[in-house]
Amino acid sequence: MRTPARRRLDMALLGGAGVVVGVSGLVGAVAGNTEQIDAVWTRAVVNDDGSAEVVEVFDYDFGFSTERHGIERVIPDLPLETPMEVTADAPSDVAVSAVAAGTNFRIGDPNRTVSGKHRYELTYPLPGIVRDNTLDWDTVGYQWEVDMHEVEAHVVAPFELDDVRCVTGGIRSPEACPDGALRVVEPGHLVVRLDSLSA
Repeated sequence: MRTPARRRLDMALLGGAGVVVGVSGLVGAVAGNTEQIDAVWTRAVVNDDGSAEVVEVFDYDFGFSTERHGIERVIPDLPLETPMEVTADAPSDVAVSAVAAGTNFRIGDPNRTVSGKHRYELTYPLPGIVRDNTLDWDTVGYQWEVDMHEVEAHVVAPFELDDVRCVTGGIRSPEACPDGALRVVEPGHLVVRLDSLSA
């Protein structure tokens, strides 16, 4: 038979365990509050004239304490007047400006902030993806200030693609993608899958 003192000790131990669990949960919530891109899916369908129709889907996690107005996408070698169609589950007004690295699309509402997870789908034409006998595509850009995870990129062309390679990093980076990341699905169709890309 337990004494009152023993019961008080049991309750104190249970209460202590609750505090530990509560603190662990809080630490987990804070650790999961990192701004990042959870997933990226993108595709370029190449036309006979060397241009391409590009679709990009970003699952962007702004975190829970980070408040931003939206995202910015810098696209190298894209003319300033290029139309972009944006679909998002967040405010998706588009402001376009020229920057040294290319054309900057600021997507969001300057009067509203967003937090948490949101999906952005961008569709636009990209001229000059093929020059002479070389197809060169800067798939997701190198201007992002956050890490990316689960990156998947497709190239579909009306001709066979050979001597293919994939690099990661900043402009003119020589760093090759990990072994197995690049796969030729069939002649004219490439896919790259990466677990992550650093900011």
